This record gives sequence, C-alpha cells and structure tokens, in this order.
Amino acid sequence: MAAPPKLSPQKWAAVRTKWENDPRNGYTWLVAEMELPVSAPAVRKTAVRDEWLKKTPLHLPGEKPTPETIETKAKTGKSAKQKATSGGKVSRRKVSKVSGSGETIDSETIETLPMTTAQAVERDPDEFGVFADLTDQQEIFVREYLVDWNASAAAIRAGYSPKAAMQQGWSLLQNPKVSHAIVTLATARARRLGIDGDELMRLWAAIVTFDANEISQLRRVCCPYCWGEGHARQYTPSGLEEAKKKHDRERARRKKADSADDIGEFPDYTDAWYDKRKAPHEDCPECHGHGIEEVFFNDTRNLSPAARLVYCGVKVGKEGIEVLMLSKEKAMDNLARALGLFKEKETEVNINMVSGDELFRLYEEKMQQARERQALVLSERGLIVEPDVEQPGGGG
Repeated sequence: MAAPPKLSPQKWAAVRTKWENDPRNGYTWLVAEMELPVSAPAVRKTAVRDEWLKKTPLHLPGEKPTPETIETKAKTGKSAKQKATSGGKVSRRKVSKVSGSGETIDSETIETLPMTTAQAVERDPDEFGVFADLTDQQEIFVREYLVDWNASAAAIRAGYSPKAAMQQGWSLLQNPKVSHAIVTLATARARRLGIDGDELMRLWAAIVTFDANEISQLRRVCCPYCWGEGHARQYTPSGLEEAKKKHDRERARRKKADSADDIGEFPDYTDAWYDKRKAPHEDCPECHGHGIEEVFFNDTRNLSPAARLVYCGVKVGKEGIEVLMLSKEKAMDNLARALGLFKEKETEVNINMVSGDELFRLYEEKMQQARERQALVLSERGLIVEPDVEQPGGGG
C-alpha cells in the first residue's frame, strides 16, 4: 500500500501561490515559514515539474512597490543558465508606476546587466538546478563537503553512518552527479573570489621569490669599541647613565669595606654617542672587524603586499619571538608540480600481478641499464672494457 502524500493538492496550491507572489528566490525560506513537512529540494522539483512562475511587483528603484504584479519569467522557455548568461547583452524593460490619482504613468526604460553563471550559481544553486539530480542527503553532503573539503566529516554531517563515513564519502565523490555539483559550486566560488589556477601560481611565485629580510634580519653591527676615540668604549645616553650608577654602587661598596679604597668619580664622557647603525671597524681590537650579532624585526604594519602574503604572525615564548611565515619550500614544490617540472616516480612493480616472462623482461632491462652505467663510468676513468669472450673448453 502506497504511503499517503505529505501535502494535499490544496496545500501545494497554497505553497505555490505564496512562492509565486514573493520576490525571494529559492525554497529554503518557504519551507521554514510555512513549516512544510518536505525538504527544499522536494519543493523545487515540484516547482520545476509544474512550471511555477515568479510574480514580482513593478516599481521604480527607490519607490515603494505597487499592488500590481506581472510575470517575470520569460515565455521563451530559456533555462536558468541561459537566462543567467544571455550573451552579455543588456536587458531592457519598461516600468510603470501608479500616481497618487491612480493614473498609470510609463517611465523610462531601465537597463540591467544579466548575472554571470558564477553569480547565478552562488546566488541560488537550487533555482539554477545544481542539485536537480541529487537526493536530499547527497545535496547536504555536497554543501557540507564545500565547508571543509573533508569527505568523511561531510558524510557524517549529511546523516550517513559514522562507521562507514570514510567509504561512503569516497563513494559519493566518485558519483558523477555529486562530483559535478561540487565542481560547479567550487568553480563559481573561485570565480566570485577572483581565484583560479593562474592566480594560485602567481601567489606561489611571489612566495618563492620573496626576500625574508623584509620581515626579519640577522645583522652584524659595530661593537661599542669600533668607533670610539682610540677604540675606547662608546655609550648611548641611557647606557652612560647606567654605567655611572654602576660605578657609584661599586665605589660605595669598596669604601664601605675599606675607606681608603676609593676608585674616584666616573670619568667625564666627551666622545660621540654609540651608533650601531655603522658598519664594524676592521681594526677594532675587540671584535676584529666582525661586529656583534643583532636580530631585527621590521614593523609588520609597513610590510609590502608580498610580505603580507607570506607573514602569518608571531609567537612569543620563553625562548623569544618566533616569526611565522608560509613555507617557501612548499610553495616551490607546488609551483614546480603545476609547471610540470617534476617527473613522476616509476610505478612500482607488484610481482604478484606480473607474469614470469614479464618479470624476466623487466629484470633484463634493469641489468642492461646497470651494465651501461658501469661501462660509462669505466670509460670516464680511462679504463678499457673488454667484451666478454667465451673461452674454449669452458676452462679458465
């Protein structure tokens, strides 16, 4: 015995009337507002089958809509994709408005640009027909898969058994209808974001050629004795004050232990201030021209666009500051593979799947390659390789 329909014909008529007289696209909002016991894809299939037509109030932009409505679907029978991408032509329509006296006034024609395919898909994949051939559960899987690209997790969120989620997710990805929906939505998203294969390659190339010195540097700066008069120690203003305080503490300590032990006042400082922006002095007796190491971090607020692309923040820990950046090696690997610069490894041979004759042939090929390599090495060393000659009588 067949199960009774979830909605009566009268209820379907009410649903159709509400949808046709509402300017909103899609069907999810309709299911929610009318608390329907069916899913949005089920409503969509019924709408496509029964050829529901949208009705939209006519009014000029910025004015309140009038009660009058007209059918907005073209009677040419074009599909959603054809309407969305109508050859880039500008569509024109004459809009009428009702004056205060109830008189209908024709206004000037309004020109509107058609949406691209990507815009139409992103706006309403239901109406565009992306999920037309999918079940409700498959549609949920597609939507969930596009969230994190995790087939197993998407299968679980779509209601499949967690125990078989990995196998189920893989099977769904092999389904041509499911994979077509995923590719269609992913392509529309990529176009909307302005990202494609060429753009990714440009980003990888920017990472590969990026100079990390723009973010952090290891510098060799002059030591405090490099440029002092007679290579005497130079100070900064704050360093000079700290040196005087240290001298006074040491003087007080010594005098407390022995009143006769007085190291005197801190000598007057008349030299130039220490400037570590100078290069090390090659004759410095302290650093011998090598200077001292200094780690420098650039102000990340002033980074170039390429540096902002690579920079991922900092991590402050017990051992200091760690600058986080995208991997240049990973970007180089991705770029090389995209350009076809890497040769795929030779396929490993499974001896259980190869016949004896084929295995013997492979063995002979490998041995011949080994002999040729050996002969080449001996030739480069100036050694003469004598051909194998069978001795008479088989003796040695």
